[in-house]
Amino acid sequence: MHIISNLNDTRFTLDGAQYLKNYISRISENRITIFNCYDNKDVLLPWIVYSEVQLNGSVYPNAQALHAAILDVIYLRTTLGNGPAFNQNNKGRVLYFGNYFVPNGLPIQNFQVATIVNALPFPIVIQADESPIFFSLIKEGKTYLFCFLGGKGTWGTNGGGTAVTSTQLTLVSIYSLTQNEVENNPGATIIALGDLPTGDYLTAANSAERDFSDSGTFDEDGNIITYYFSYTQDEVLYFVQFVGEAGVYGGGNANFLESDLVPSTNSDITPEQNLQQTIDNGSQYEGSSPVLINVTDGESYSALELTVEAASLKHNDRGVNISDDGAVLNIPVEYSEDFSAEYSDRSLVDKAYVDGVAGGTPTFQQVLEEGSEALGISTPIIIQTDNGTNAKGNISFNSSGVNIAGQGGGVNIIGGTNGISLGQLNTITGGNTADVTVNATNGGIKYSDDFSPAYTDRSLVDKEYVDNKAGIPLTGTEAGNPVTGDITSEATISAARLEVSSFEVNPVIVLKDDGGIGQIDFNDTENGLVGSFTSGGIVKVNPFTLNQFQVRYPNDVTANNTITFPENTGTVALQEYTSQILYNSATDSTTLTGTTTETVLGSFQLPANIGFGSFILDALFEKINDNALCNVRFYINTANSLSGATQLARNASGSASDYIPLKRDFSLGTDNNLWGLSFNASSGNDNTMDNNISTFAWTQATQYYIIATGQLTSSSDILKMKRFKIKFEKAS
Repeated sequence: MHIISNLNDTRFTLDGAQYLKNYISRISENRITIFNCYDNKDVLLPWIVYSEVQLNGSVYPNAQALHAAILDVIYLRTTLGNGPAFNQNNKGRVLYFGNYFVPNGLPIQNFQVATIVNALPFPIVIQADESPIFFSLIKEGKTYLFCFLGGKGTWGTNGGGTAVTSTQLTLVSIYSLTQNEVENNPGATIIALGDLPTGDYLTAANSAERDFSDSGTFDEDGNIITYYFSYTQDEVLYFVQFVGEAGVYGGGNANFLESDLVPSTNSDITPEQNLQQTIDNGSQYEGSSPVLINVTDGESYSALELTVEAASLKHNDRGVNISDDGAVLNIPVEYSEDFSAEYSDRSLVDKAYVDGVAGGTPTFQQVLEEGSEALGISTPIIIQTDNGTNAKGNISFNSSGVNIAGQGGGVNIIGGTNGISLGQLNTITGGNTADVTVNATNGGIKYSDDFSPAYTDRSLVDKEYVDNKAGIPLTGTEAGNPVTGDITSEATISAARLEVSSFEVNPVIVLKDDGGIGQIDFNDTENGLVGSFTSGGIVKVNPFTLNQFQVRYPNDVTANNTITFPENTGTVALQEYTSQILYNSATDSTTLTGTTTETVLGSFQLPANIGFGSFILDALFEKINDNALCNVRFYINTANSLSGATQLARNASGSASDYIPLKRDFSLGTDNNLWGLSFNASSGNDNTMDNNISTFAWTQATQYYIIATGQLTSSSDILKMKRFKIKFEKAS
């Protein structure tokens, strides 16, 4: 029971404590609340059943009677007129403006309320003893309660009143509109439509004549006249407010439209409660919405936050957060006293317990006796001896592996009867002043298996690998370090293969024997080098890319043989020689069929700075099927592509042709032009050509591509290139 008593003209008491008369009350059903009229957050009495309040010694029979009696006790407004300062009988007044439709669903703002009041067709007159003044508006089932601070006077721009401004309005509260508030609105007229099982209130409202001509005007007590329809459905009482233009509706008159009637509230809606009231009514909450309790003085705070994902308890950003990932603390945690006697195996222990169990720094022996296995260690482990001056050696375990290091006497690893096994051995490094010496018996150091497929140039090989070799390839070790020395008859070479991958300036291969003739056979068909060279002097070979050749010593070798190779690692610069077959392919090209698009069948890139002389381009094509003619062509381009290429020659076959030749001679002159008979005329060779000349501007520093193509007129025919040869003869 809460006891409220009137103390004097300016103060009252609540449960013995004195308060200034700055408070007002609000009721909902059988409950009442008291809050500061200037700050609705200052709640003096939370929602409570009316019977739990005793006012001036009396308990009232209902909330309405208590509300009417308590106004003069808890609120007083001092004015300059209408009676003495502390001898007036102020009474509050609420003006109900009904539903207000706000664009974009935004809450009702002060300036919008001022606009509504100023737009009324009549002014609002407020007496000096009418205080406080509240403007009530409804939006989407919520009541917006604004306190008007303008005081007495005539307000509203129509009818000569003073304009209401937004600064004269303070939003006091937003709460759910309840049945009790509709029924207690002195300006509201409620028309019961009875039970509507389907909820079709629009048809029921239009079933009879409704005279709402005075809607929106003031009654004799200054209340705005508002009309509601009420109906029940499934034992719930619903209220629908009329918001249309004033007039007569239904019963043969203009019917109500859906936009004229707005659902406002129902009997299931209850007023909001504060946290204390909620806990008093039941301390259990079940739902998915987050819960936040935050207590703060503006500088420090303590907060409890509960969400579906986590729970956190904080004080000034320090605390604990619990989620599916575990508990995270960002604050030191300690016990208030010694609980070690109650520890279980899963208890978190404090520092004093650890210090007491450990009994000081344990020895390495003690650590190993507790358990010699440690897994998942992310930091390096180092075991190091120290005689007080420097470390004599250490063993470290880290991400690089296991390191054993020593000083002075080095590192000694001594094995037992079965020796020492080293797995995945990578590097053995000698000391600063000594070689690596291996003392072994029973055959020295051995491989356990045949590892020859994995050998590199730096691998140590075993005896089996050496014994299995039929011969040693004569290859240089690196650039500038060729194979040297003599091969004599004491080391007879029979059908040995000498592979040459690169040459220095004028390298020399010397074949020496006491008698007979040495011979070198070249078999390089790809580069056009086929033949034999015998002893009898120095042989200078035309430029070529040397892939392989054989060295043979017949039984009748009688003399030394020296072959000097030209300077190059690959194709030799052409300026030094008079003739060279640059390219000679006898391999069939890709088969062309199923398309009439011109297609590249072969190409070759010429070296830069080729010099001046004559070119011969020679190709032979095979055509299968006799559906239509086809074209074969030569092009020149700076890229291996037909885009931007220049045609050099063409031959068009008949439909029944089996083989199609294409051969042309060209001259590369000192004027840097490539000359030839008409580039566009169709002919298999120059003998059947006219005397028209075509030219192509040549740049010596450019590496050009010679491209051979084919193009079918009928996609059912088949075409492929059988031969493609390019020869250059340097001008003398």
